[in-house]
Amino acid sequence: MFGVSLTFTTPAGYLFAYIGGCLTKFWSGCRLGLGVYCNSNSTWIDTSPIVVGARTIIGPNCSFYSGGHPTDPVLRNGLKGPEFGKPITIGEDCWLGGNCVVLPGVTIGKGVTVGAGSVVTKDVPDDVVVVGNPARVIKKVERVGEECL
Repeated sequence: MFGVSLTFTTPAGYLFAYIGGCLTKFWSGCRLGLGVYCNSNSTWIDTSPIVVGARTIIGPNCSFYSGGHPTDPVLRNGLKGPEFGKPITIGEDCWLGGNCVVLPGVTIGKGVTVGAGSVVTKDVPDDVVVVGNPARVIKKVERVGEECL
């Protein structure tokens, strides 16, 4: 489904959306731009907002974790400790290959390609290709003008 999402609210009050074969559970306001395609089996932990820019393509099995827990086990205290959230922002015209993971607080610039299986732990500038764990820039993408399309 390109640019179309169906939203509905369950009797418990949770808002769900069906996007290109994946079921996502929204708590804090995910926003998807026009023409976003999300392939099957993605996971969206949206303790904080997750924003995806227009025309972005998301491969299968991608995960977006905007929430986290303290690393100190005493402070974490199982499920009794605090949870933190930092927003995730993905720019327009990106392509996230299958099985990639985006962690809390990350901003991915416009026109970025994220290689399959990559773990994005830090901000990514516009128009680059990133791969690996942790994801790192391997090349700059030179845009062709609209006249070439």
